[in-house]
Amino acid sequence: AEAEQHFREAARLDPAADMAWCGLGVLARLRGDRSEAAVLLERALTINPGNLDSQRPLAVLRAEESGHVVRVILGNPEE
Repeated sequence: AEAEQHFREAARLDPAADMAWCGLGVLARLRGDRSEAAVLLERALTINPGNLDSQRPLAVLRAEESGHVVRVILGNPEE
């Protein structure tokens, strides 16, 4: 709850703060609110299309919605 308040305040102070929208999206996903998570992560990507912290959870959401199995790779994907 405290993290969400901080992300909301950051987004209010700077609507172009993509990491604030990303954080809100990740928290929405953790709460189980998948549709809100997608909206927030897409907003982060509209601001910064190269934001991998938004791309990855959004890709997982979309894969889950389509019924695909998701593999999570930890560490350096180029290893």
